[in-house]
Amino acid sequence: MWSQTLDEMSIMNEKRSSFTCMRLIRICLLIFLLAILVGALAILGIGIWTHETEYGGKQISAMVGVHLFQVDSVMMIAAGSATLIITAIGIAAVLSRNECLLELHIGILAFVSVILFAAGILGYVLIASMEKTVKEALEKSVAEKYGLDGNNLITEAWDSVQIKLECCGAYGEMNSTTSWALYKLKSSWVNKNVSNGSLVPASCCKGTNLTLCLGKIPTDSPPYKGPPVAQIPIDYTLFTMGCYNKLEHFINQNGIVVGTSAIVVGTLMIVEMVLSICVYRSAR
Repeated sequence: MWSQTLDEMSIMNEKRSSFTCMRLIRICLLIFLLAILVGALAILGIGIWTHETEYGGKQISAMVGVHLFQVDSVMMIAAGSATLIITAIGIAAVLSRNECLLELHIGILAFVSVILFAAGILGYVLIASMEKTVKEALEKSVAEKYGLDGNNLITEAWDSVQIKLECCGAYGEMNSTTSWALYKLKSSWVNKNVSNGSLVPASCCKGTNLTLCLGKIPTDSPPYKGPPVAQIPIDYTLFTMGCYNKLEHFINQNGIVVGTSAIVVGTLMIVEMVLSICVYRSAR
């Protein structure tokens, strides 16, 4: 009799211990879900910010006429939106102890966590490998598309960036053939005389002494002369630095923000998925 009572007490203690353990797991799961909810809002906001920011992937894509450089921010927006939905499903599943909702939550969670890690890795890869690709794309855009019929959006994007960042051409310093001199030496806009005698666009100039800055009158200064350029008068109005040199900081900053935030939230999601599986198995 005493043995039976002890066995029953032991079973009750085990059940109580198991119940307490699962309760702690549920509480931890809810905490992780709330953390991921905050992370999802952050990822969605970062995705929108990097997509719409003046000097982000959208602007680069507009300048070269290719949407490749918006892929990472689009992935972030999609992943952030999906994470908000599945986190809401997860919270509802835990509170209601609904197995079907929990199954749905775990399945979508696994998929979205992969997307987030991919977006995070892509963000860092873009920093490491995008420089050469972007430079070549910008150079080709100026040489083959700027100022020509059918490329109004590209032309407007270049003019906007050159005015706001006070830059001219693709990349390089004053004596580079790919900064301001790219228009003069290689662009179809000048070579086909679409420029009406201008050697650089008006957006490469500060606005004062425009005729001199456009290279329409003989002078010893660029763009009429050079490269190379011996020196430029202090009050000269031509922007001589290439635009990639000015954009590089913004591109790197965006890549770091996207990569770090995606990987952090992706890691939280994997931990949360393990906890969700534990809760699911205990519910069955």
